Amino acid sequence: MCRWFAYISPSEECLLEDVLIAPAHAISKQVNHHYLPFLLSHDPKVHAGTTSPAEVSERNVLFNVDGFGMSWYTPTKSQFAPTSQTTGPILHPALYKITHPALHTTNFQTICAATASTCVMAHIRAASTGVIAEVNTHPFVFGRHTIMHNGYISDYPAIARQMAGLMSDEAHTHITGRTDSEALAALYMTYLTAGAGHGTGKDAWEQAYTPKEMMAALQNAISTVIELQRTALGDKATPNDLNEPYYTAAAELVS
Repeated sequence: MCRWFAYISPSEECLLEDVLIAPAHAISKQVNHHYLPFLLSHDPKVHAGTTSPAEVSERNVLFNVDGFGMSWYTPTKSQFAPTSQTTGPILHPALYKITHPALHTTNFQTICAATASTCVMAHIRAASTGVIAEVNTHPFVFGRHTIMHNGYISDYPAIARQMAGLMSDEAHTHITGRTDSEALAALYMTYLTAGAGHGTGKDAWEQAYTPKEMMAALQNAISTVIELQRTALGDKATPNDLNEPYYTAAAELVS
């Protein structure tokens, strides 16, 4: 399974180094050392005693070494746009991806030491579908929208073509990798933009959407996946793991 991190504040910036590198259990360190002091809960009343060292060691064998990605929101792009004089700064995501552990890369450490943001997202991948490549590494960016996911679509190859047929041309063309998560993101963006009446082009990816609109689009995307699986596989359809997608756009959550 993948793991992800998110920091969101309406006003207080964080230094990327302080949240992605410095903590003892920072996500960049969880590539090799998962944080499992209590397997079920951090509340001792819920879980009697800590997880045994042997079990922690066994579970940490499955390293998240299939890619690291992060995005952080910055107003830089809008500050150089002609409309910024009247509309004010608009946050857009900057994106950084690699296919090996982040702490092995000087560039990652340098960026984190010199970058602050009110919205930061990071993801370490344990691949379920798609080869190990930067294009398959989360997060995925559509305009101002950043999307990452922990989980999988069961039997994704059986419904991939049907999912693609339901996407807008722009969302489908924007896909660069081969993962089920990016396909789900493209389907979500199709429903989000169409449902809010902003069209389906890339201009719609620059619009602001309410949490209610975002939730409705996500529910529609997941419902579509389940229906396609039932149609293609019938009783042979197996459960998905879609309980942990994380979707954000700067306009709704930061600015």
